[in-house]
Amino acid sequence: MSKQVQKRVNQKTKYYLISISSGVQPKIFKNTDDYQFFLSLFKYLLPTKESSLIGSTFTSYSKNIFPLAYALNPTDCELLVRCKSEGGVTNFVDDLMSLYAAYFFDKYEDKLDDDYEITAVDESDLLRVSRLVHTRPDDWRASPHSSLRAFMYDDGYDWLDCNFIKSFGYSTGDYLRYLES
Repeated sequence: MSKQVQKRVNQKTKYYLISISSGVQPKIFKNTDDYQFFLSLFKYLLPTKESSLIGSTFTSYSKNIFPLAYALNPTDCELLVRCKSEGGVTNFVDDLMSLYAAYFFDKYEDKLDDDYEITAVDESDLLRVSRLVHTRPDDWRASPHSSLRAFMYDDGYDWLDCNFIKSFGYSTGDYLRYLES
């Protein structure tokens, strides 16, 4: 069962940092398949119509939730999103984690004890928070489980807003230098 902490959720702020941790388990992502399955859930939760997965119908969040940056590590996950309407981010995370927990249980016959925190982010802090997300992995420059590659090589997923960094006037090289500074 997910434990959640919400800080200023459903305020006028439309940007949120979602932090997911493994709780008492050592890892929430044990191998490449786990990372890929987790990322594939975004195409189910962010399509243009309702999707059916694992025998349940989940609401489409494609008109409300817009992922801006992410980084997945074996024990945690950071996700920066823009949310168009109040309240949508909590429902999105609940559905995302319900789907992943079902997958985790089916694969490992173990209950996922995930904790997550949703924190409102002021628009003036978006670039700083994206930096925190992208530099979180130990091998952040080469991490295959981060949106940084999508920004650097413009090869992201359809559900990821790869123009987010460009909206700050940063070129690929400028953003990389900003991360390294």
